[in-house]
Amino acid sequence: MLVSEPGVHIDHQNNVSNDIGIYDQTVLTPSRISKKYVDVPPKIAIEVDINADVSELTETGYIYKKTRTLLSFGVEKVVWILTEAQTVMVATAERIEAFAWNRDIELMDGQAFNIEAYLKKRGIEVE
Repeated sequence: MLVSEPGVHIDHQNNVSNDIGIYDQTVLTPSRISKKYVDVPPKIAIEVDINADVSELTETGYIYKKTRTLLSFGVEKVVWILTEAQTVMVATAERIEAFAWNRDIELMDGQAFNIEAYLKKRGIEVE
């Protein structure tokens, strides 16, 4: 797993970053890890809110464009956590779904997360 805006090199002059990238260790081998952008897709890309200039697109347009770019590159699942809307969007090549963040959402291999439950467990109240 790579965190804190790891960069992904999609093609010539086309780089994006993810908040969290979960990689298959057989794909992201030690020989592929460097100080440069990773040139293989993560298995799962997780994004928390939008931290980009969206002057040319709406926020929704930005989310869908980046999601399509990542899925086309080979990412199996893109997860957007939208804190203001308290929503989690999960996108795969087959579908895009949005869930309230108080639901259990499968990340991978039977592993699920529930943001609201996690926050409450940590003593953080959500409205």
